[in-house]
Amino acid sequence: MIYFDSFDESEECNQQNIIELPSGYYLEDYCDKFNKNAINDILNLCFDYCDCFSFSIYAVPKCDVTLQEALEPYVKQKLTVTRWFCYHLFKNYPLDVCTYELNDNTKKLLKEHYKYVFLPLHPGKPGYGLPSVEDLCFFKNDKLIFGTVSHESICQAYPPDEEFAKRFLEIDSHLKYMDDDDEQIDLNNIETV
Repeated sequence: MIYFDSFDESEECNQQNIIELPSGYYLEDYCDKFNKNAINDILNLCFDYCDCFSFSIYAVPKCDVTLQEALEPYVKQKLTVTRWFCYHLFKNYPLDVCTYELNDNTKKLLKEHYKYVFLPLHPGKPGYGLPSVEDLCFFKNDKLIFGTVSHESICQAYPPDEEFAKRFLEIDSHLKYMDDDDEQIDLNNIETV
């Protein structure tokens, strides 16, 4: 597995840029740089390898539903789950997830509307202007290849081959390799609520 090491001690990620949140830490300056520089490379790599993708759906007031509505014709599955990539939830508080076809139309929509790997912060304005879809994941033959938890700055890849791993590690110096498949998911084995 390859993951995003957001707690690097390098000059790019000095401690002054860390904002403490109730759920953990968010490296505002570095994550913004990672998002803007890497999102196109990540999308292009996943487009080359994957056959579908997913988003978690959030019903937050004042969020931007543009991408969610544009993707509606391409929905493969609508799932309500308590276990997803890096999510372990109670049955009374499940997560809504949609999987989508990966085709020329959805690739274009992702390139036009999905600008961040991680969500930028809008202090004092929860949900304001943020997309109603987040936690982008890509799959090949129903197995997770790349997963994110947008609001927690979590990014992991499960390379299907050495070429994918090499290309992924070249995207950013904060991407690291770790042999841990605990969060790997298979769409064929997902339990729904």
